[in-house]
Amino acid sequence: MRLIVVSLLLLAFAAGAPAQAAHDGEVLLLAAESISAEEAGRLAKEQYGGRVLSVDLVTQQGEDAYYRVKLISEGTVRVVRVAAER
Repeated sequence: MRLIVVSLLLLAFAAGAPAQAAHDGEVLLLAAESISAEEAGRLAKEQYGGRVLSVDLVTQQGEDAYYRVKLISEGTVRVVRVAAER
């Protein structure tokens, strides 16, 4: 049984697909879960308040992707980064 689970994990990982395997009631996630632009805006608004003006995905070679979220509150504009993966 353990050999089958390990084989399936290796196969899924080699294929580049997110893999899940149940073992003793737990779920193992091998790939990071991406968040949506809408969720990034919601997270920024919950943390800093105000109104979301824009959400842009920023990707640069060699760096982790993030969302650039622009908020406005009481006339002050704030720009925050939200990681694109959990």
